[in-house]
Amino acid sequence: MRIIIVTTLALFALAATVGGCGSDSCSTQADCPVGFYCVRSFGGGSTEGACEQDCASSADCEQPASSASRAVCTNEGRCRVEAVPPRLVVLEPEPDVMFAEGTRQVRVAGEVEMASEEATVIVTTTGNRGCGSDISRQVTITNDSGAYSAVPFVIDQVDVDPGTTVLRVEAVFSGDEKMNEVPISVACPDCATITITAPSSNATGTGLRLSTLQGVVDTRIDAAIWRVRGPGGVLDGTLPMNADGTRFEAADLPLFPGGNRVEVIVTGVGSGQGESRCSVSVNAGVSAESGLRAILTWDGATSDLDLHLVGPGGAYGDPASTLSRRTRNPAGFVGTIADDFDGLGPEVISVPNLPDGEYGLVVEAVYDSEESGSTAYLRLLYDGQTLTTGPIGPRYIKAQAGDLWVAGVLEVSSGQAAFRVVDERASATLPPTTPPGMWPTLY
Repeated sequence: MRIIIVTTLALFALAATVGGCGSDSCSTQADCPVGFYCVRSFGGGSTEGACEQDCASSADCEQPASSASRAVCTNEGRCRVEAVPPRLVVLEPEPDVMFAEGTRQVRVAGEVEMASEEATVIVTTTGNRGCGSDISRQVTITNDSGAYSAVPFVIDQVDVDPGTTVLRVEAVFSGDEKMNEVPISVACPDCATITITAPSSNATGTGLRLSTLQGVVDTRIDAAIWRVRGPGGVLDGTLPMNADGTRFEAADLPLFPGGNRVEVIVTGVGSGQGESRCSVSVNAGVSAESGLRAILTWDGATSDLDLHLVGPGGAYGDPASTLSRRTRNPAGFVGTIADDFDGLGPEVISVPNLPDGEYGLVVEAVYDSEESGSTAYLRLLYDGQTLTTGPIGPRYIKAQAGDLWVAGVLEVSSGQAAFRVVDERASATLPPTTPPGMWPTLY
């Protein structure tokens, strides 16, 4: 004789046949076990029902034809069609990777699994001590397949500072978003620790200038550099330090229209003698710029240099044709000058509407004070874009010698501008007498 033993678990599994009825009766959904739903018949005056099940797993559900949707089995044992959720995968860089000393930018790559037609991938960097906070780059990717697909993305030239940085990678869709965080590090043995106290990240400048850049360094240094990176190029200059070499402050630094990355740079500190940086994000508050902006900086902390813009057909020093600190109302064009007289600059000339012609740029050494002279640098922007790949100069000039630096000629025609370098030394006692169109012939 054969004895058959049926356990309680086996009886429950037998009752849970797809499409069948459960053995439990129910009055409400709460009377049914997980994986079942209550079906009641109200005929004959009875409200008693039975627990039933359409599926035990998603494999029991008929899948839709579109890969953008999927059928799932709910906790009540019913099949439900829902959109396939998007997925963000960061493939590069790997978490906790250590980049070599001197690394300034990294590449972020991965893929987004989505059914949406497009998505925006945003990479935001946040470093230790607040450096790099909320500085972002982004790219828009499209899904042309019409189906749920893995779409790759690559964002190059993501700026990073030395030390620890967290890359926050977000994929933003219509009504949804996904986010991953990837911690990385950039080696800089014993580098100086820089903290920017003003501005705060994501601050807004006053037009095309940053009113204050200040902060501290954890070790005494002799010199630092400020640098502004924006859509129109790169600007930089010497950053003044206080007497003990641990605090810095600069005023009225130039910005590009739109978003800017403002950096403080210290070199030659630490066992690797590397470059320590701290960066913040600053928005100029204006989205576009027209005409000329000429920016003069120099390395003499107690010296004074002046910038002169000579109009077409004009002569250096002629108030009718030259824009400078002393001659602010030339007849041929209208502009402004922000004079800096206490060292380092920047001194800025702005002319929003520049008529066609050839304009000369001359730098005058006015005062040397404690320095024997200064090294000058000139940068030109036209419609918010730098006109040269780097600064014009350097040129060392001395007020005691009465030096003038004839930097070059700006040629404007039909709304376009080009710069021709002259880089000649002249003298305040024998200034150029020819109009800019004849330079480098000065006399």
